[in-house]
Amino acid sequence: MQISQKPLRLLLPYQAPFDWPAVLNFFRQRVLPGVERVDDEGFARTIALEQHCGWIKVKPATEPHALQLMVSFPDHACLTRIIKRVRRMFDLDANYAAIYEDLAIDPVLKQLMEAHPGLRLPGAWDPFEFAVRAILGQQISVKAATTIAGRIAARHGRVCAENTSTLRFIFPSADVLAIANLDGIGMTERRVQAIRKLASVVTAGDLRLCITTTLDAFIADICALPGFGEWTAHYIAMRALGERDAFPASDLGVMKALNLSKPKEIKALAEAWRPWRAYAVVYLWCRQNQQMTGN
Repeated sequence: MQISQKPLRLLLPYQAPFDWPAVLNFFRQRVLPGVERVDDEGFARTIALEQHCGWIKVKPATEPHALQLMVSFPDHACLTRIIKRVRRMFDLDANYAAIYEDLAIDPVLKQLMEAHPGLRLPGAWDPFEFAVRAILGQQISVKAATTIAGRIAARHGRVCAENTSTLRFIFPSADVLAIANLDGIGMTERRVQAIRKLASVVTAGDLRLCITTTLDAFIADICALPGFGEWTAHYIAMRALGERDAFPASDLGVMKALNLSKPKEIKALAEAWRPWRAYAVVYLWCRQNQQMTGN
């Protein structure tokens, strides 16, 4: 299906501060080949809603405290939904002043937030796509996980017309991956089965990738699936759903940043960070990156 040749340009305001370079670099390190692109201009990716496909591009606007969104999509009735998803991806509705006020009671987080004001919670375009990527990211490098995700998109994704070879595929939907052949793509059999089970329950409507009641209930539903543990469930809630209090306590970066090795101890420490534990994770990742680079 051909997509619109005249992209719309829209302004997406946010509450300052907003660390655009940090957000863009986060996506750059996890760019999905064939589906996403990150360059000096900004972030771009293919998108799909219903049976239509298109693309979005996001970059800083010339106006203060806003991003520019370019949308090429054939059905303008979907524009409100597209804007909502993009705002969630870049966490543009965050009340940073409230986040700082609550987290700054912790001296470590206060120092990090003052040194790096405006870090946000990077999200995802599609919760199912991200859940698959979370499975792929279990116990392997980010680069390896994105490489495998790109293979899945190239083998099973729809081709979406674009004027550049870097944006070609729509990541396959749940009903496609429920029956897809994933042999020889670089995954263990356990991960193949985890993806198929996830795709099957999502397709059947037995699992909704959204918070319908509480975060704890969502975590329990995800952990009931084979191949899913608390880290994966919280990571999905945190990034795919924008759940501000999700907290993957066993995350290696979090443990190293805190110099703690027991998730139970980390959970106890993090009680004081509610309801913003996901933002604490983002800042702890920042601290870990600093420790690794010596900056």
